[in-house]
Amino acid sequence: LDIGYGVLGDSVSQLRDPYLDIRYRDEQSSVGAFEARLKGLQQLSSILDEVGQGKGEFGIIEAQFNDFLQQLQQLNKRPNDETYDTTVRSSAESLVDLFHSYSEALTKVKDNQLKDLQGDVKTVNTILTKIRDLNVQIRDSGIYKDKALELRDQRNVLIDELSKYMKIDVRYSMEKMDDFSEIEKLTITLADSGTPPIELINGIYGTQLTMPVE
Repeated sequence: LDIGYGVLGDSVSQLRDPYLDIRYRDEQSSVGAFEARLKGLQQLSSILDEVGQGKGEFGIIEAQFNDFLQQLQQLNKRPNDETYDTTVRSSAESLVDLFHSYSEALTKVKDNQLKDLQGDVKTVNTILTKIRDLNVQIRDSGIYKDKALELRDQRNVLIDELSKYMKIDVRYSMEKMDDFSEIEKLTITLADSGTPPIELINGIYGTQLTMPVE
């Protein structure tokens, strides 16, 4: 028995829990969706914040609308009085001007949201391209019996990042090379996208998202 010669490393492997991966990525997609929704609602609330007394930036439309109703009630008491008629028209014009102003602000919010979405689509396409390229490298390494652990780590980080933008299903299977050998194959599909599901990554092949132009 030889003692004192140290430890001999036989092999290196990677250990991951598929269940935890699925849970983590599902939570990631939920968090990403809520963050995007919250961002949009915050922009809307900064414009349409009607909780207030019509002073400063809060409750402006409601205050003007109430003024318009009040002027109508006064006109109803004196239908032939030109002074009240003029006051009603003035109040109505102020309300319409506010609607126009708020409409322009909401259009800007919409344009900003579209730009953000276009940026997200570009980011997702970059991630998909990187995952596909890593699949090619991992596949080539597997042919020569190399486990490519660093490449797999990079791919897992990208898959986790992808899950922030959409809910995905990740599946590993074996691809037959010839009568004597098989190699691992990664497939990523869009979750809840029907039967068959929409494929984002299929081994060494990948797709790109497109966004309709108005």
